[in-house]
Amino acid sequence: MKKRLAPALLALVTSLTIVVSAYAQNGVIPNFDPSCTPLVHLISQNYTTGTQYNTQGLEPEYPIWCYPQPQAGAPTRVNTGASWVDTWDNDGPAIQTLNDGDYDYKVFPRLDSRFKSGAFINSNHWMVDLVDVSPFRLSGGILISPDQRFPFQNGTLVVEADAAQGTDGMGGADHYYELDVSPADAPTQWTVDSLYGYGQFGGRGAMGCRLENPAIVCAMYDNSNRVTGGECPNDGRVCTNNGGRPGRVWETQGIGTSRTASSIQGGYREWVIPNSGGLRVQDVMRSCGPNIHDLHCRDRFRMELTRTSVHLYSNGYPILLIDGLYAVNPATGADNRIPQEWLNNGARFYMTSWINSGQHTPLRWHWNNVAVNPPYPASQSHSDSWCLGTNWQNANQTISPNTCPHAHVQSCPELQAPNTSCLSTPTPVPQTSTPIPSTATPIPATSTPTAQPTSTPGPTATPETTPTPLPCEARVKINGVEQWIPKPVEFCQAG
Repeated sequence: MKKRLAPALLALVTSLTIVVSAYAQNGVIPNFDPSCTPLVHLISQNYTTGTQYNTQGLEPEYPIWCYPQPQAGAPTRVNTGASWVDTWDNDGPAIQTLNDGDYDYKVFPRLDSRFKSGAFINSNHWMVDLVDVSPFRLSGGILISPDQRFPFQNGTLVVEADAAQGTDGMGGADHYYELDVSPADAPTQWTVDSLYGYGQFGGRGAMGCRLENPAIVCAMYDNSNRVTGGECPNDGRVCTNNGGRPGRVWETQGIGTSRTASSIQGGYREWVIPNSGGLRVQDVMRSCGPNIHDLHCRDRFRMELTRTSVHLYSNGYPILLIDGLYAVNPATGADNRIPQEWLNNGARFYMTSWINSGQHTPLRWHWNNVAVNPPYPASQSHSDSWCLGTNWQNANQTISPNTCPHAHVQSCPELQAPNTSCLSTPTPVPQTSTPIPSTATPIPATSTPTAQPTSTPGPTATPETTPTPLPCEARVKINGVEQWIPKPVEFCQAG
């Protein structure tokens, strides 16, 4: 059933018809199978004990394979052929399937048979559950991709997704999110690096960035089918001659950072973002404390690729700027640039949920808002729950920085305005946000800084001016075209 936010947005231009609506999935979670194994609570999923924020029952309490799932409905993406924008807003049942082909996405499990896994659509976003049920320390994951290639437009490919990389228990080198790009229409038969999603494209090549909460590491593999050290495993694969070089062309970690490009800035939590008033990476990649809903740290990540650059953004702010990819790698002689074949023929976008070294308690990855070549700039690319300068007080009295005032109401849009309800009988929800002024002082991080950044900064360079994101916007349809306009006042910082 279509729901209308209240109050309605003011008209921007009187001659335009503005339709502002939100869809909400039916919030009725089916009964779980009590004999399901493992029947345990997941890491990176909150479990409420009170009703102050009406969060009970919003998502399945146990792994998704413990529930019967209704079939997914019609696709929700807007696809022009060259671009793709998907908010996942729908009015279908809870915990719909996200199997291969659902919603026009391809789903690629890269898992040993001793994994349990599942993907589903709930509360207008999509999730992946994973666990290694073996006694060993296995690695694997699931890659999900819009079912088509996309062109580089004017030499640039832009990909986006919302990801809760800062949920409790997520991060580090053992469980993380990846944004990956490859010319391959699917992961191939051959693995060149079993530790990462972008290592699943032997013979075709791939480039990806992993979000290690909040360190960022990016890497690229060539199409030689050779593994990280350059070897060609004796497993039946055929390797091309790449001059004896490593299959991994470059990686922004350790000594490899300086060998990647002429300028690498950011990629670690303490980096001060240019033209941001003093914000650091750790301020624009939010973290959720224990038992906090993932919406409070589900940030929008954007990656822009050109032949010679990789730029990564979080909520509209640059967090890693790689410029001047070397035509000749100083150590190996490899061509570090994005392959010209990709620019000529297009590439696919893969969103990867991955674990390494064994994870024997189920984890849940929370994703949303998939876009490729979206019709708006990086400065307007931020999560719907991102409100710079607003501290939101949670039910357990902790603070979620830069988070819009909101309520969680079952069967309503996920970002429900405080003191309102989309239900037939309104149920007031208390508002306990504490606005703070937006100043040049960075908002304190919610986690302890690491002693050593994962990525070593490259040579200092003056970046292009990055527009400051507007503090509170919403994507709406105007005459059938999705655009960005200011949010209703209920969702924004006062003043």
